Amino acid sequence: MPSLAAILKRYLPDRTRLPVIPHNANRSSSAETLRPVGLEDFPALEIPPRTMLLDPILPERSLSMLFAPRGIGKSWLGLSIGLAVASGCPLLRWTAPRPRHVLHIDGEMQLADLQSRLGSIRAGMGVARRSYSPSMSNLADTVSVGSPRTLGTLSSTKRRLCSRPE
Repeated sequence: MPSLAAILKRYLPDRTRLPVIPHNANRSSSAETLRPVGLEDFPALEIPPRTMLLDPILPERSLSMLFAPRGIGKSWLGLSIGLAVASGCPLLRWTAPRPRHVLHIDGEMQLADLQSRLGSIRAGMGVARRSYSPSMSNLADTVSVGSPRTLGTLSSTKRRLCSRPE
């Protein structure tokens, strides 16, 4: 079973995709550093356009939130969105252009309930078992943060993976 750090490393944003500008072009070091970009230089940056994970509601590198009263179906919708993005299949009136890696982190649901719900969603969407990334079929890709110990491990792993190199 892969470690939590290995799972998170696959799903955290790739920091090399950010625009990086050499601080001093005359430096002998090949290492690049981040530096502020002025208003005059900003329009000239070549920044790749954001693609959609689930068109038109979910662009990559974005923050989203599902909010509704208890019992409305937020968990069902969240799992459905995750499976649509992972499989590249449509959901409701939304389309997923291609399969993507998805990491589902849950702090409440029992794993047996999660398995049951994902099976029902997959059957309802008509998603074949292998039409999404094989790693998504591995239960280790679901991290339950229901206990303080697991939450602490997740938090320290995230800090370590996201820390800036010295």
